[in-house]
Amino acid sequence: MVGWGEQPRHGTQLIKPLTAKYYEANLEPWLSRVLNRDDGQLDWRRPFTEAFPHRAILFPVAFDIPEQVFANLSKASAKDEEFVLSWLDRFFSESEPIQMDWSLSSADYEEYRRAASVPVDQALYSLSANWAIVLTDEYGVVGTASPLTLAAIEEAAGQLADPWQFILEVKSVGMREGFAVSESWTTELLKHVLGPTRAAELIHEAS
Repeated sequence: MVGWGEQPRHGTQLIKPLTAKYYEANLEPWLSRVLNRDDGQLDWRRPFTEAFPHRAILFPVAFDIPEQVFANLSKASAKDEEFVLSWLDRFFSESEPIQMDWSLSSADYEEYRRAASVPVDQALYSLSANWAIVLTDEYGVVGTASPLTLAAIEEAAGQLADPWQFILEVKSVGMREGFAVSESWTTELLKHVLGPTRAAELIHEAS
C-alpha cells in the first residue's frame, strides 16, 4: 500500500502525477460537469449529473475497480488513451503538496492499483471516452454518456454489477440496525441509478 507520505512509482511512465494547477485547469471543470457536488463534496445519493445518464452500482468493491472491468475499459479505449485517477476528498498541506491526481496508462492494472491504494474516496475516469467510476469503501457507481459503454462495463463486472446484491446488503444492515430498505438513503441512489420504476420494484421485493 502507498502510505500517506509516499507517491506511487512512476519511473516507467505508465503513471504520471498531475499537478494541482493541472487539476484546477483541466480536471475540475470536467468533473464539475459530470458529478453532483455540493461545496466540493460528492452527493453519494445522486453522484452523476444528466451528462452521464447511464449508470450502474458496483458492489462489493473498495476504492478500486476489479481487474476484469479495468481490462474491458482498456480494451475498448483508443490507442494511447490515458485514464485519470483523482481523489474525491481533497486535502491541503502548507508544508508540501499532496499528490491527489494521476494520469494512467490504460493498459496497466497494477500501476492503477498502486495509485488507488490509499483509502480515500476517488474517481477513475476518461475525459475523452466520457465515463467515470466513483468509488468509496464498500461500493462504486458507474456513470457514462454511452449505453454501450455501460453495457460493456456491466458485462465485465458480472455479479458485481447486479443491484440485487447491493440491496440485499442494505437489507442485512437494516435488519441489524432496525430500518427497512425503503427507509434507507440508498433508495435515492437506487432511483438515481436504476430509474424510479425498477428501483421501486426491487425495493418492494426486498421488503
